[in-house]
Amino acid sequence: MTIYACYFGAGVKDQWPRLARVLAYTAAQHCAAWTLQIDAIGYPRPLARVSAGYVDNTHKLDRWCEVVAAAADGTQLLLIDADTVILRPLDSVWETAFDVAYTTRPATSRFPLNAGVIFVRVSDRSRAFLRAWRDENRQMLKDTDRHQPWRKKFGGINQAALGAVLASPRAADMAIARLPCAEWNCEDSTWPLFDPAVTRILHVKSQLRLAIFQGVSGAARWKSLVALWRARELAAGRSASV
Repeated sequence: MTIYACYFGAGVKDQWPRLARVLAYTAAQHCAAWTLQIDAIGYPRPLARVSAGYVDNTHKLDRWCEVVAAAADGTQLLLIDADTVILRPLDSVWETAFDVAYTTRPATSRFPLNAGVIFVRVSDRSRAFLRAWRDENRQMLKDTDRHQPWRKKFGGINQAALGAVLASPRAADMAIARLPCAEWNCEDSTWPLFDPAVTRILHVKSQLRLAIFQGVSGAARWKSLVALWRARELAAGRSASV
């Protein structure tokens, strides 16, 4: 079992190395039998008139695809954004039969899924799926007209491309599992549902990340989650100093 994440640069207040250290610390706590790899990779070259976030996320997905391509058949692999915290063991996910699993938001959410947590059983089928996702993402980066309808439905670019591939014939031959965000990828739509007895992965994105590192926009609302992350960072620092 392997966990893979990557990030680009330091960011405000060295947030990305700090986030990565907390992910590494919590993975060691709850996924001790897993191999962990977190790479600090260079920023991609910016593109004129294209959102830097879209370029960065395309670069991240390219790296994820490379990792899946290089993994041996049968590898149980978690591709995960670096701004996450593992709070409970993840091993039980492999009790379900699937080629690829992604996380779904509640029906009341604006977008139906979040693409920051992807479980993969590596095989020719799952490698082909990741390539199709990567290729669709690259096409959307170049073609605004292609991207726009999927972005409206799924948001972002990784999510838009994933939504397009899930709706394509490519997905028909795949065993695809849908995991609830509240348990497997607790992000902005499910932060209000956070339950330490249920939630396995907390996603420190958008307003929560701003609250932690800049003390703005939602700091009071997400006070308990901010405190949770900061406690993990403190523990990670103590662990590193031992």
